[in-house]
Amino acid sequence: MKEDNGLDTYVEENGRKFLRHYLIDFGSTLGAGKDPAEYFHGRAYLIDTKSILKELFTLGLYESPYEKEGIMISPAVGMFTSDDFHPEGWVSTYPVLPFDNMTDQDAYWAMRIVLSFTEPELRSIVETASYSDPKDTDYVLRTLLERRSILARHWLPKVDALSDFSVRPLDGGIALAFRDVMIDSKTQDPDSTSYSYQVKGERYTSEMKTTRNRSIAVDRATLTAAIEHGGPDGLVEVTIWTNRQGSSSGPVKVYFDWSPARDSFAIRRISRG
Repeated sequence: MKEDNGLDTYVEENGRKFLRHYLIDFGSTLGAGKDPAEYFHGRAYLIDTKSILKELFTLGLYESPYEKEGIMISPAVGMFTSDDFHPEGWVSTYPVLPFDNMTDQDAYWAMRIVLSFTEPELRSIVETASYSDPKDTDYVLRTLLERRSILARHWLPKVDALSDFSVRPLDGGIALAFRDVMIDSKTQDPDSTSYSYQVKGERYTSEMKTTRNRSIAVDRATLTAAIEHGGPDGLVEVTIWTNRQGSSSGPVKVYFDWSPARDSFAIRRISRG
């Protein structure tokens, strides 16, 4: 979506006046354009300086996406496939600033949203296209699921893909639980994943421990040591590193307060990297 693909109107309905936002012109959605037979969509900009320069300096030996031809799935679907879908090389038809400025953390946030849709929900969305041939509906759904898996395998390993942290009471302490998006999306084997963690306070650092559970138990003695001699707003910090197949991710840090008198706790912030 380009900046001019929006329209704001001031409307009145049932005696209530408000601003209504419209999104218009979806011609470039999913990297496509008005002509689905043009292979370059999703692979090069409409005017792609890099491709032009490559062709120029190789005296035409470089074959740009403008010159290639894809396989037409059907007149309704066009050339929408997952076979040659490469996330690192995908581009929109027109340069879009959010994509240009996207960080690995941004991509992780987007992947969590993409993965949150269930297969029945995606089918319902695809069915709104009202394809005349049911085979096209099934194909588009299957391709979306395949492309989503490719995206997950590409972007999720670039960050510590832990999310949905929560703290609950445990006999003699607390349990810090979380989701592992890579395991939940079946892009990583849980048997080859472990989590190293360390508890810190302003003047305390615990020994590092490792577990395969997606719940970290912190005993009361460790909690007390973490907040001892700290300020009135001192927080307990739990740093977690995810170990997958011999490599370790960057740390994710969860900060929460804990009151020994009331045995109460609440997560205050989460820091990654």
